[in-house]
Amino acid sequence: GNDEKVEPDPWKIPDTLDGWASWVLDEKLRDAFKDSKANGMVPNVKSLPDPDTLIFYLQWLFKQMFESGYVVHALPVLSMLELLAMDIVENSELVILTRLWKAKVFDALHMPEKARECCE
Repeated sequence: GNDEKVEPDPWKIPDTLDGWASWVLDEKLRDAFKDSKANGMVPNVKSLPDPDTLIFYLQWLFKQMFESGYVVHALPVLSMLELLAMDIVENSELVILTRLWKAKVFDALHMPEKARECCE
């Protein structure tokens, strides 16, 4: 048998709504984004020299999706917003706000444990 441990792909993101509901933006993916040499293809400081407009529109998109009933569909938007807040603009208040919005999403999806995890 093959006993070699295969490292998970750091670029792997969910491709289902259920997957997004349980997905966590982990250090491996964040590091892969930071270290990527794929100019403009991944979000990092080099590819987004002025991220404020993107952040504004992601916040607007989240609010529109949530208010229109596309609650679970807003999770990828919040994940991107959280990544930008943590690694591009390094804004701790925006990180907290994004996590509170994630908690709001999970609360609306009747997932109280996941909502609590967002605020820990």
